[in-house]
Amino acid sequence: MLRGGSPEARERWLDALRALMPGAPMRRVPSAITEDRLVGGLDFAATIAAGRPIAERGVLASAHGGTIVLDAGRTRRATWSHVARALDDGEVVVERDGIAERHEASFAAVALEEEDGRPAPAAFADRVAFHVDLDGESDPDYRAPEVADLAAARARLRDVTLDDAAMRALVQGAHELGIGATRIVLAAMAVARAHAALHGRTVVVRDDLSAAARLVLAPRALALPECEDSDAQDAPQTDAADRPRSDADAQPQGADTSRDREETPPSNDESGEALASVVVCAARAALPPGLLTASAALAGRREESTGRAGDERPTTRGRQVGTRRGDPRTGARLDIVATLRAAVPFQSMRRRESGANAGARVRLRADDLRIRRCVSHAATTTVFVLDASGSAALHRLAEAKGAIELMLTEGYARRERVAVIAFRGTTAELVLPPTHALARARRAIAALPAGGGTPLATALDLALVIVREAARDGSSLSTIILTDGRANVARDGKGGRGRAESDALDAARRLAAAGASTVFIDTAPRQERFAREVAAAMNGRYVMLPAPTAQGLASLALSTHAPPVHAHG
Repeated sequence: MLRGGSPEARERWLDALRALMPGAPMRRVPSAITEDRLVGGLDFAATIAAGRPIAERGVLASAHGGTIVLDAGRTRRATWSHVARALDDGEVVVERDGIAERHEASFAAVALEEEDGRPAPAAFADRVAFHVDLDGESDPDYRAPEVADLAAARARLRDVTLDDAAMRALVQGAHELGIGATRIVLAAMAVARAHAALHGRTVVVRDDLSAAARLVLAPRALALPECEDSDAQDAPQTDAADRPRSDADAQPQGADTSRDREETPPSNDESGEALASVVVCAARAALPPGLLTASAALAGRREESTGRAGDERPTTRGRQVGTRRGDPRTGARLDIVATLRAAVPFQSMRRRESGANAGARVRLRADDLRIRRCVSHAATTTVFVLDASGSAALHRLAEAKGAIELMLTEGYARRERVAVIAFRGTTAELVLPPTHALARARRAIAALPAGGGTPLATALDLALVIVREAARDGSSLSTIILTDGRANVARDGKGGRGRAESDALDAARRLAAAGASTVFIDTAPRQERFAREVAAAMNGRYVMLPAPTAQGLASLALSTHAPPVHAHG
């Protein structure tokens, strides 16, 4: 995983990797690649010429023995799934278009992550050994260091042993660092063996365990246990960009490695806690400031990425992601090439059945027809319903303004929009229709007046109108209601708490019937019974937040996006 850095830094890193693997293929996987190009399928032109099905190797099979490169922010979920399966099995299986074949596909995988872009899914991140931060790689003259003879190291790797004490140390060290994924521990074991092979050893020693901890465990650490090794604890922390450079810098060919060979390997008699302390202290020394916070945040983003805003939804128009059997008379688009692919394997049999000559046109049947499977990005809209009444309104509006700015600044790539409804006095007003424009949102919030009564029912009725409009264009929508819950103005604009509360409950039930995803944020200093009743009536989430913050509101909004709503009535 290469995270951050400039495009030039990423290309220099890939050039260095390419230089270490001369002659090995390096294939870039296009973000919009189709399944048949990725895993293989029918070679249409060759099949037409030969009159029989001819298979075509996909990108994964053609990368056997080399490397594939993916753009984490743009790669589709189906592509990640095929890559993960190939990494596990070392092969790809093609069973489509009348073809059943297996191809070897053992390759290295490199995913490029932008600093603020969508991360690779957790299922893929757990399958790669190294997470490298390139933000420090700004030196244009930097070149990868020379390493020992890789061919000799690969040959030696088969004989490198990792005893039980070393394995227990890595398992215990990973546990203390808050790492629970088994694949990561197995990757650390593999790296320890590879490090030993690069340094001319056939037995894993403490230096190899330390290298595995620095390279594999440290970037994934979610906890910072105490380090009993004072030397390691007091060691200066290295920059994240420098760690891979120093650890990958094995001794040049011909260097004296006798000192390494003479080092005593860990034994089963040695204390498991002592070896685990070596692992923990090495990982701790490699942690730059703030890495634990960044790791936790990135782990959360990986888990959220499968259900976040901007996900793709099936449509009859948009980007094509495949085909299926179907009838184009239903309004779907016919895929002519896929239809011909489905028909070609059966042409010889159909010609014999009909008595047609070999030069006859392609004979199609109804079950050959293939229609396009398309997806489009689902726009997501968050509607803030802001209580602009009362003395606390200015504070609520200020925090809501900050939350809206955060969402629009960070959510542009996820196609997030924000709308604002403000209610005060006797009316509710849509002061900001759904928009991506940050400047427009700032102007709308800045001009909001405050003070007066609380016409909650009128505000919820207006929110229902926005929900139904979102249903028509397939948007994913959530509603954030920010109020102290003290409704005192009815739908007709007249005062009276009894009628106002009755109207508000009725409006809340209508909002629930429309399928809206809602969060009711109660800003009152004490919990109000009526506020909880309104939240329950709209099937929403009740949150008591007497002192809301901009970051807290933005986080709540991003966590409540629902699938596209369906209006009723």
